[in-house]
Amino acid sequence: MGHNTAMGENLPPRLLHPALLIGKLVTLLLLALMGVFLVHPDTTPSRDLDLRADQEAFLARALAIDGLLWLLTDRGRLSRIAIGGLTRIPEPLPESAVGLCVLDNRPLVLTGGPDGAGPWTLRHRSQNRWTALATLSAEGDRAMALDCTGGVITVLTDHRIIHMDGAAIRPVQLSESLEAVGVVAATYGTPDDLFVGLNAGEWGGGLRRIDRRTGRMKQIDPEFDRNGSLPVNAILPLPWRPNCLALAVGLIHFSAVGGVAQLCGDATDTLYRQPYRPPNTHGLVWQLGRQAPTYDLVAFYGLASDGDSLWASGIDGLYRLSPQGRARHVPLPAFREVGGLWISFDHPHLVLIVADQRKAIGSYGPLLVPY
Repeated sequence: MGHNTAMGENLPPRLLHPALLIGKLVTLLLLALMGVFLVHPDTTPSRDLDLRADQEAFLARALAIDGLLWLLTDRGRLSRIAIGGLTRIPEPLPESAVGLCVLDNRPLVLTGGPDGAGPWTLRHRSQNRWTALATLSAEGDRAMALDCTGGVITVLTDHRIIHMDGAAIRPVQLSESLEAVGVVAATYGTPDDLFVGLNAGEWGGGLRRIDRRTGRMKQIDPEFDRNGSLPVNAILPLPWRPNCLALAVGLIHFSAVGGVAQLCGDATDTLYRQPYRPPNTHGLVWQLGRQAPTYDLVAFYGLASDGDSLWASGIDGLYRLSPQGRARHVPLPAFREVGGLWISFDHPHLVLIVADQRKAIGSYGPLLVPY
């Protein structure tokens, strides 16, 4: 395997460098000063979805259905792009969207206030229209995620897990709050449990396993040579061991750490990891450190199945993992800007998206969306 292609060679410097600089400034306690310039109280974002990348470039969810790529941002805006297309089209909704998933080959959205302001409405799209399916009481909760894996509609809040089965709505109180855990980067549901990957940037994140019946929560932390939790950015069943889950784990904070872990029962171990040291091309953030960074391990951000193999996206490219333990490295393709997002349709059956300039998820390795 070769890994001579650094992500900085494929993505525009203005995308990679500011994200690295933010990480440095956090450590130097200059976030407050930075916030003054990035979030001015007099600034009102445009309602047009084709915003500057620094205004709205963090994706909460992305999925592909019937030739369309659906995108939900952290500001509740839904949009779509035809696979291979160059235009990002806003999708009008009566309210902001707080969750997105796919069920029966149709997109579902949860709309309403993200922070418990008013009820939430579950809507599905049919014949180019959005139809309300159910209304949920927010009860002051913050909406965290909408999951539809296994055909079970699940709404996760910071205090409850809510199951929907037809007209029946069953809320279950969580055993502990998710108020201060960072971003929900990924979810995966089974009949018994909901697995939640969290990304809190340099503070880690880890994985939570939530019992659907009782709401009891168990924390699982893949370590990869670091004490404490690491962000879990993607969750997917292992193609060759369907009773086990693959976890894409990755963090960049001065140095990089991560890998692909496997979870079988409550036990995690390393499925794949790869040492990585990039060339010193990161500009000001590393000049401030007065030396080139040492990236210990490739950080991973996305997963996708491919027959009996698994694709994993890292900071230096794509890795195709096989059940025999072999890994094939593929350099990252060229990306193009579409409506403020950096996207590649060059890989067959996979869309690659780099879509964050403000938060510690996705900036260094692309999200993978199968189609």
